[in-house]
Amino acid sequence: MVQRVFSSFLLRKNPSLNAAISLFSDAVVIAVENEADVIVDSVPITSTSEWPSVIERLIAKHQLTGSQLAVVLGQGLYQSLLIDKPELSGDELTLALPYLVKDLVNEAP
Repeated sequence: MVQRVFSSFLLRKNPSLNAAISLFSDAVVIAVENEADVIVDSVPITSTSEWPSVIERLIAKHQLTGSQLAVVLGQGLYQSLLIDKPELSGDELTLALPYLVKDLVNEAP
């Protein structure tokens, strides 16, 4: 099942995309396309503060230095918002975005 989930990220038109990494609160999972096969490797963690070291270890283990990775955030680690787009220019919109979302999220944008 995990291989099927990651296959959609690995079979994109961009040939340089050859791996996907998924971050969960209890594990980091990486899927690497290897010729005709997909390798899935998982490392259990106890805290999200372990993400950087585990990601570095998995990248080194699967020799992915310099490769592009698709990053997938696990359930509960992201928020999806729908806000109305104000009639502003591109430059003004960039400045206004933090103010548009500040009342909708618990953490600073």
